[in-house]
Amino acid sequence: MNLVTKAIIPVAGKGTRFLPATKSVAKEMFPIVDIPALMLVLQECMKSGIKEVLIVLCKGKENIIDFLQKNENLEKTLKKCNRLHLLDELNEIIENIKIDFVYQSKEFSGSAMAVWAGKEWAENKPFAVLYPDDLNYTEDNKLPAIGQLIEAYNKYKCMIIGCKEIPKDEIYKYSACKIEEKINDSLYKINQIVEKPAKGTEPSNISGLARYVMPANTFDYIEKQLKTANKDIEVGLTDTMDMILKDSPTYAVIMDSVRYDTGDKLGYLIATVEYGLRHKELGEKFKNYIKTLKL
Repeated sequence: MNLVTKAIIPVAGKGTRFLPATKSVAKEMFPIVDIPALMLVLQECMKSGIKEVLIVLCKGKENIIDFLQKNENLEKTLKKCNRLHLLDELNEIIENIKIDFVYQSKEFSGSAMAVWAGKEWAENKPFAVLYPDDLNYTEDNKLPAIGQLIEAYNKYKCMIIGCKEIPKDEIYKYSACKIEEKINDSLYKINQIVEKPAKGTEPSNISGLARYVMPANTFDYIEKQLKTANKDIEVGLTDTMDMILKDSPTYAVIMDSVRYDTGDKLGYLIATVEYGLRHKELGEKFKNYIKTLKL
């Protein structure tokens, strides 16, 4: 039985790297072929046993709320022309996950504040955190990335960090985990997270990347941060996690997935191409087209 059935998905970022497109469209709604990135993350949740999701918004992203609600007029139109099946995957999510929305407070900024918005909603239970700028592709017969973390939580009942191995000459751009014990090739006990370590000081090349399972007492630690926080400085979730692991065991799971950083323009293009090549209807035609390109 899964001990983690709740997830928080922060979508309160401004998406300035994708302007002017994000002036009126949330970057989380950008399509990866024909499915918005946020919907792929929600599918990951659903396939991992998540039953409730809280989406943390900022003003201007109300189109996300509209997207995740049924549209009877559209369904009637599609039914008339025998195309209702086009909404099957979206409706499966809407019917199987209870989705709530909340706006992130403007009092403080930072990734921890998006999680803080779910304090009452979490009901003193452990919860997952997924950032939709990161997509993790797994084949249909494999457990999705967040499901792999939940599986580890079910066993160890403590904070679980979803990680990838980063080339050593690039780890300074990311966070790096300090390893206390190697359990196996994909599981490590860790005792520190170093944010953007200086070159030559990296404790490892294992970096936490956008998938986490947080313990129920996470909000106690964020509250401690807020008591000393400066409004000009972001309140970061990495700092929260570093506080938690000083008091409790924490494990890093090397996610068995293909990761795409769709918050980056090149990463978004790569994701679109690779998902396109896997597309059941378009994949073979797209591959043949690519072969004709003379670059």
